[in-house]
Amino acid sequence: MTIGVNNQEQTLNLGSTTPGIPYSMIGRTGTSSNRASGHYYEILVYNERLSDVEITIVNNYLQAKYGNFSIANDVYIHDNPANGNYDADVACIGRSSSGSTHTDAQGDIVRILGASNLNSNEYLFWGHDGASLTSTTSADMPAGMISRLNREWRVSEVNISGSPVDVGSIDMRFTPGSLAPADVADLRLLVDANNNGSFSDDAIVATPATSLGGGIFQFSDVTAITNNARFTVGTAEEALPIDLLSFSASVERDGIVRLNWVTAAEQNNESFAVERSATGREWMTLTTVAGGNNSASKLEYVAEDTEPLTGFSLYRLRQTDYDGVSSLSPSKGVYVAEGRKDRLHVYPNPATNRLNVETGLDALTELRIHNALGQEVQHLVGLSEVREGGVILDLDNLPRGTYTLSVPTRSVIFYKK
Repeated sequence: MTIGVNNQEQTLNLGSTTPGIPYSMIGRTGTSSNRASGHYYEILVYNERLSDVEITIVNNYLQAKYGNFSIANDVYIHDNPANGNYDADVACIGRSSSGSTHTDAQGDIVRILGASNLNSNEYLFWGHDGASLTSTTSADMPAGMISRLNREWRVSEVNISGSPVDVGSIDMRFTPGSLAPADVADLRLLVDANNNGSFSDDAIVATPATSLGGGIFQFSDVTAITNNARFTVGTAEEALPIDLLSFSASVERDGIVRLNWVTAAEQNNESFAVERSATGREWMTLTTVAGGNNSASKLEYVAEDTEPLTGFSLYRLRQTDYDGVSSLSPSKGVYVAEGRKDRLHVYPNPATNRLNVETGLDALTELRIHNALGQEVQHLVGLSEVREGGVILDLDNLPRGTYTLSVPTRSVIFYKK
């Protein structure tokens, strides 16, 4: 086998009588011809001599990984800070001028093979940015996506001189593990085709994914990968068996998250479950709202999260038919700032004999109720129950009408029936 010593190729003798540098002499100092002195980042051992194309690939992989030395045929450029530091798990398919080829390669979870137009002195390198493979994001995606991997990859598709080439269509295989969707039909390949650093203004690659078994998914005959392009994978929205006109999530002044959605038509719709997630992976059901069964008219729905998470969170609808089949809406994100203890929320509104008040306990000590004339009337209101996060007020002695309930930093209007 061979190794690079001071950027020169030398033979390494693994204990046989073949002339070369004995394995035990790696790193030893001295001027003897059988000693490989110097500093070593990594030693790669192969059971056969590397071809020209394999030497170029290995050199670019090591240069991207360690970055402190120059190499001949420095083809992969996206390990450079100016290009985003896509220097992890660099892999390549290519063909050298002598005709040696390497047509099937894998780095981390991405394997590329089957190039239809790979010519001499042409290479397709890719590496990733080191982002986590155990999390997803709902940011920077084309319309029609629910989430995507945080990790991104970038491509150098060039000849030995660094000029762009086209190696033709390729097959791309991914092994995303636990992040793979339950249905392979939901998996999508995302490519920053215009190379502007964003996926959101690009189309979803139309090539459908197929399952190869063992948790491996393949996009076949992909032509969207070009020089300098970034790519990642994500999960697409499922089609809903309802005509969902709108779905929104917003943070109200009192700190609650209000969710509104409107349907134009529904068929066999039993219910909507409102789900929340802090990560886009684990979801919890907040409440369930009855659906409209079979409806041809516009229906409006509302739900509230009275104890939202602090910071960023996602909301979605899980629509369920009477036959038990469920589908998901697109997710909506909100940001709830710190300091929610002064929020104020009352229900039901209008009220009859009881009114739930949710706010910080400190604020409850200064709770005031005024009628429409501005007169304080809290002496007419009794305390029915104190619980974590608020109280229940007894309104039996309060006349019918419109009232303002206030705490030091918030106020809300409620109606007594």
